[in-house]
Amino acid sequence: MITTLEEVRRLRAVYESVRQKLEGEGVMLLPGSQVGIMVETPAAAVMADVLAREVDFFSIGANDLYQYTMAADRTNSRVTSMFGMLEPAVWHLIERVVRASMAHGKLVALCGELAADPKIGPLLAGLGVQELSMNPAAIVRVKAALHEYPMDYWRQQAQELLKAETATEMQTVLQGISAGSVT
Repeated sequence: MITTLEEVRRLRAVYESVRQKLEGEGVMLLPGSQVGIMVETPAAAVMADVLAREVDFFSIGANDLYQYTMAADRTNSRVTSMFGMLEPAVWHLIERVVRASMAHGKLVALCGELAADPKIGPLLAGLGVQELSMNPAAIVRVKAALHEYPMDYWRQQAQELLKAETATEMQTVLQGISAGSVT
C-alpha cells in the first residue's frame, strides 16, 4: 500500500535497478512497461496530484479505500453498515484521484466490488475512471448500463452524485438514475 511520495520514489528506484540488472543479463522488458500504484488509502488519494508526477498510472482499490476512509473493517459484522457503496467522503477521494490523473495525462482504473454494480460503474466512468475491473459476470450488465445513455449523461449524473452530502442523499441521486431501465 503506497501512501507517500518517498515510497513511490523507492518503488521507481527498485524498478530501475531490476530493469538494469535484467538488461545486463540480456533480458529486455516489454516496450511500454509502466509503473503504477494502487490507491487504497486516504493518504494516497489526498496526495494523488503529487504522486501522479511519479507514476504512469493509478488503480484505485475501492474496497480498501472504503475500509480505510470509513475506519470500518468490511469483514467485521458490527461495522459492515458503514461499508456502503455510497459514502460522499470516498467518492470525493475517488474524484480527487481522477482529477489528478487527468491533469497529468495518466490512466486511472478502479477495481473492487464498486465497479461491478451496473448502477455505479457508469457513474465511475462519468467521473473519468478509464478502466473498470470487475468479475466477468458483471461485465455484460455494466457495459449494457453504460451504453444505455451517452457519456455526457453519466458525467452529469456523476457530478450530481458528488453534490450529495450524505449516503442517503447519494442513494436518492442513484434512485433517480435507476428510474430509467438501468438494472
